[in-house]
Amino acid sequence: MKPSCCNCKFWENHEPAPVGECRRHAPVLIWNHLENLVDSVWPVIDESDWCGEFHEKGSKLAAAQPVLVPITDGLQTGFRQNMP
Repeated sequence: MKPSCCNCKFWENHEPAPVGECRRHAPVLIWNHLENLVDSVWPVIDESDWCGEFHEKGSKLAAAQPVLVPITDGLQTGFRQNMP
């Protein structure tokens, strides 16, 4: 199977157009100046696009592993855990 967006578990198709939304991450907030409000959107992508986070439809995701991030705020030293 070709690793393209239309074959990815995070792809949501907008039939009949060859575009859809990537639901891999949370939507992005944007300012909707026509309605004077903040709105949220997922990236709109072509079905033949691809990225480095491809997961075949029906596949299971591995559990997220915590990442140790250095604390660099000048007030504390050490590491904290961030979840990817």
